[in-house]
Amino acid sequence: MLFENEIARVGYLSRSVPDGIDVKAEILRMIADGLSNASIAEARGITLRAAEALIQRTFAALGVNGDPSVNPRVVAVRMWHQGKVAVK
Repeated sequence: MLFENEIARVGYLSRSVPDGIDVKAEILRMIADGLSNASIAEARGITLRAAEALIQRTFAALGVNGDPSVNPRVVAVRMWHQGKVAVK
């Protein structure tokens, strides 16, 4: 469980998203940092179900959500580390 000071320390957004911040990029950053769906929900101030939906939309945008033989979290983070995804 992340506490508010930890969330602030690592720079995650909480509750609202300022103009100009790409939510999918922030979600990808959180996934790359190893946060669980529940931790992402807590950090963003949303329900677990809403976080799961955001995560699925992020995977869909990257084209990594259709193959049941691979873990989309691993594929998405690998794409980011290989420079195939630009996170601002």
